[in-house]
Amino acid sequence: MINSVSASAATSITSSASSSSGASDLEAQVAAKKAALAEAKTDEEKNQIQSEIDALEAEIESQSTSAKAEQPALALPSGESPRIGTNNFDDDTEFGKRVAYI
Repeated sequence: MINSVSASAATSITSSASSSSGASDLEAQVAAKKAALAEAKTDEEKNQIQSEIDALEAEIESQSTSAKAEQPALALPSGESPRIGTNNFDDDTEFGKRVAYI
């Protein structure tokens, strides 16, 4: 009984600290909570731990999507064409029919 109470108290403490943690720390917390979930005895404890796992996984997902959103797309400078550095010919194209964009 004491182990289950201390496990749920520890999960509450780690979930409050997770907002400042990195993704690897969050993944470690999820692994620890899954281990605690396996050891939980009552349905109430299991539901509480599962909701904390879901919250951590949602936070990991939001961090990964925000990290992807922060990466700027490679934009071309004003007036440049995406065709620069390309061509419209191959080895069999006749001389005079070749066009390259520099």
